[in-house]
Amino acid sequence: MTLPYLEAPPPSLMSRAVDAIRNFFSFKRSRNVSWKTMAFMQGLDVSCYQPTVHWPKVKRDGSCRFVYVRAMAGTWQDPLCAQHVAGAMAADIDTGVYIYWKPDMDQEKAAEKFANIVRYLGCTLPPAVDVEDLGGLSPSDVLVALARFLKRLESFGYSPIIYTFPYFIPVWPSGFKGYKLWIAHYGVDVPKIPSPWKDWLFWQYIGDKGNVPGVLGPCDQNACSLDSLDSIRQDMDK
Repeated sequence: MTLPYLEAPPPSLMSRAVDAIRNFFSFKRSRNVSWKTMAFMQGLDVSCYQPTVHWPKVKRDGSCRFVYVRAMAGTWQDPLCAQHVAGAMAADIDTGVYIYWKPDMDQEKAAEKFANIVRYLGCTLPPAVDVEDLGGLSPSDVLVALARFLKRLESFGYSPIIYTFPYFIPVWPSGFKGYKLWIAHYGVDVPKIPSPWKDWLFWQYIGDKGNVPGVLGPCDQNACSLDSLDSIRQDMDK
């Protein structure tokens, strides 16, 4: 699966097969991992629920090419965010941060706080916004609040990625199509994509049950549809 903004030429069938075999055996202890999933670039996401990560070991394993670290849950700041980001970046792993977004907070102030964290940490990947909480509101009210948050975050020069589940809001307004999609869908060979998106950038295919060398305890595992992260690194260089 190739995104339209992919700049590098696609790898050969042989190179994809080699990557799939290497990734499969690197993550062989994880369950419900298909060969199709393993053909993509691999990554993970962590938070304070994974307090012990040996980032040099994660890097040496060679399968994990990127990591996202939770920075905030609502307006609360994850106490291990800076530690995880520093460790991953010191190990030369492309790193981004995400916020577990909530619809009932002051959207402008929360976006400013999140932007300040992103800027302070100096991540190489664009910030992501985890959208999976209705907060007792209607989907339409949730999307209005989310739009305010995203607009404020973009005012700082960032191009946020939206993380969500296929059935959280099955059909989104067309205005959200411009954001890259991080889809969470487990136990399938191909994730379901909510409208109006046609493709995904990241796919979280294992949630809270992944087993990655260097991470003590379970974590989330992700795939990236790109063959190189160069194009999204450029979003952080603008």
